Amino acid sequence: MADYKYTNTSIDNQTLKDEIETTLGLTIDGVTFNEYHATDNPDNVIVHTYADLNASQQTALQNVVINHDPTLIVAKNIKIKQIDKKTQSLIYSGFTYASNVFSMSTNAQTNWLGLDHARELLTYPYGVTTINDTEYSFPDSTDLHNFFLTGMAFKGGIVSSGRSLKLQVNAATTVAEVNAIVDNR
Repeated sequence: MADYKYTNTSIDNQTLKDEIETTLGLTIDGVTFNEYHATDNPDNVIVHTYADLNASQQTALQNVVINHDPTLIVAKNIKIKQIDKKTQSLIYSGFTYASNVFSMSTNAQTNWLGLDHARELLTYPYGVTTINDTEYSFPDSTDLHNFFLTGMAFKGGIVSSGRSLKLQVNAATTVAEVNAIVDNR
């Protein structure tokens, strides 16, 4: 076990620990403050690691600790949660196929996957319920497979656009940059 001492006036234990583990891929024992003598700087931060770090790891750790801004991290976490919530909402709103809207709830996705896998075993026409409680009948297995592919493309597009926004959030270096990212999907 090794201890590394730094100075930073805006440290939040958990967000710093999370940032170190996420950014550097290090598993650390913890982050504490002011464990040194009273003559030391009151803003001392001690990072406890399970093993000694090599020189490049120490430099990377120092950069993370010195530049740590819990306000930025909190802003990023909030923005990412907002993006995830909107992504889920957009997916759950359903997708359109043959002028009908179909559910994309988790249960519906499981059902659509099961139908697609069993499409050659079904008797056609095969009916399913739309999100508006009307029936749509697949005339054949090709139509059912196209339906499934349309649903997956719909979901994939929403997930991809959410991922793009989250990459922008992760690349932001200030709270203002985070706040400037707008999810207008």
